[in-house]
Amino acid sequence: MSRSKLLVLTCLICLFLLLNFLVYSQTDPNNVVGFGSPVFIPSSPVPVGAIPDIPVPTITPLPPQVSASDIANGLVWLEIPAINLNSRLDLAIEIDSANGPTFTEPAENPLLIPNWSADIGLPGVSIIYGHRQWGPSPKVFTDLDNLIVGDQANITSPGYRFTYKVIETLIINPADLWTVAGNHDLVAKSNNRNYLMLITCTPWGTDFQRLIIFLSLEAVP
Repeated sequence: MSRSKLLVLTCLICLFLLLNFLVYSQTDPNNVVGFGSPVFIPSSPVPVGAIPDIPVPTITPLPPQVSASDIANGLVWLEIPAINLNSRLDLAIEIDSANGPTFTEPAENPLLIPNWSADIGLPGVSIIYGHRQWGPSPKVFTDLDNLIVGDQANITSPGYRFTYKVIETLIINPADLWTVAGNHDLVAKSNNRNYLMLITCTPWGTDFQRLIIFLSLEAVP
């Protein structure tokens, strides 16, 4: 091939490549595709509706409950109108002993056992104990044996008033106390209910047995 023909052929190839470059530059303005099949680049953004919505997780609020700090600060009260009881609720303190853990002796006010029982308002059994008497003097739970099924009790704390009704009364041996508490705790949790378990000694003036009153949470106005 003569030199002149080779020069013409080279010019034609360069012209062809230039035309291709111009065509694909307009199809792909960002020049990211290069040579090959044309790719359509949309001139406007994809509509928002075309992007699937990301679900926002919902946070389930905790039910109303009595905090241990409110009890420790003297802000929680137990009221049982049928036996004219209106007393501040205190916290029991766990004590290690040779026979296992025990709890502080109640004085004038009933005591809630923390950690070993449910927080008031939450599913499970909330255990409260108190004296019926000390020597010849009647104490906070002296008339607890007069309660009957259907009687009402209230626990008030900052912002809440928990209303309970008596559902069961029992007299048991001291050795059976934790078994009874555990069985009722399972029932309460399976029904998503909060029970109060009020405990005192019986008969009056002795500590031979335990009087147990179970109450179920009915309302939190």
